[in-house]
Amino acid sequence: MGKVIGDILPQAVAVAISCVPIVGMILILFSERAKINSLALLLGWVAGLSAVTAIVYVLAIQANLKPHSGPSTAVEIIKLAFGVLFLAIAVSYWFKRPKKGDEPAMPKWMSAIDRLKPGMALVFGIGLGVLNVKNLPLTIAVALTVAKAHLGTSNSIVVFAIFIAIGSIGVAAPAIAYLVAGKRVSKPLDVTKAWLIENNATVMMVVFLILAAVLIGKGIAGLAS
Repeated sequence: MGKVIGDILPQAVAVAISCVPIVGMILILFSERAKINSLALLLGWVAGLSAVTAIVYVLAIQANLKPHSGPSTAVEIIKLAFGVLFLAIAVSYWFKRPKKGDEPAMPKWMSAIDRLKPGMALVFGIGLGVLNVKNLPLTIAVALTVAKAHLGTSNSIVVFAIFIAIGSIGVAAPAIAYLVAGKRVSKPLDVTKAWLIENNATVMMVVFLILAAVLIGKGIAGLAS
């Protein structure tokens, strides 16, 4: 189990580094329903990641992936494909960087956060957790890795719990800080929000570039072995 946990840690950290969801959480913390909506968003985030891992894991187990089997050509090609995709996304983020003096553009949906009800905040969290080009393939990859290792149900749940806990740190940290310290963290959260909005393109470029390097490297190594 320890080896599998080590294998999925990079994906977990990559999921945690999600600027837009973190900004969304911070914006909710400045809204009227801050406490209930922040908890609903976090619950949605966790539920989304849990659902994807569970569904893919069950399907993979039913497909009877072989433990400790040699690398599959199809799997390695998929890794290479995702690596190339992530590299292309990294390049696109490079060109999206705001020029000096430009005001970074905020997604239009952020303006509606103040009007969210708890149910919509829950759905919002699910969407932010899994319906994006980074988190979904990473979560699927983790589920496949665990299924192929054939750890058993209990150990697999432990690995998934670790993945989801680490992957949720970025979104959970602002909510926990607000619930513990209340309005006293308003200024630090506002500063963090402004920094993330300003540097979103650069941060995501670096994340996608690292993921591309890892996946392309693993794909080439698997095909060459």
